[in-house]
Amino acid sequence: CYHVNVWREERLSNNLDWGSKNFSVYLPESLRVLNSIYLQVDLPVLSPSGATNTYKAYPGLYIIDTIRLVSAGQEVYTCKYADFMADYCQSLSEEEVKIFSRTYLGKVDGIVSGDARRVMLPLLLPNSAYLGRHGKSSRGNGIFPAFLGQNRLEIQLTLNTAQFLVSNSA
Repeated sequence: CYHVNVWREERLSNNLDWGSKNFSVYLPESLRVLNSIYLQVDLPVLSPSGATNTYKAYPGLYIIDTIRLVSAGQEVYTCKYADFMADYCQSLSEEEVKIFSRTYLGKVDGIVSGDARRVMLPLLLPNSAYLGRHGKSSRGNGIFPAFLGQNRLEIQLTLNTAQFLVSNSA
């Protein structure tokens, strides 16, 4: 049995901005199976209007509000992003959460700052290890079948406003 993973990148429309509601991404019909999907967000330097203008310790937790999967106009799956990601992080060891949060959630070791950073948010698919409390299970990361007959798979994202990421929302 052979398998191949292919990395695809797609630049999303500028309509996906802070506070967007149910922003849709339609997956190509040629896509048969999903292993993982990430949303890359480049966070800018916060304006130097004061020392309290900093990102929260884990800014990536606060970007996505909800994820929905839709097929043929019917919702087949929904989740609140921060609930599951916080639960996943709590299940990791101290060293694992340090590496994971630095890699994916925009944590800067030892300091809270307004510096620019890139976050790579894993989108929580129904068979994702992030939903299972810990990625080291014998179940593995799993895959999600994206071929749904004549229907295209739609991923809908609802984002929080930018104030959710900063310690001083003013």
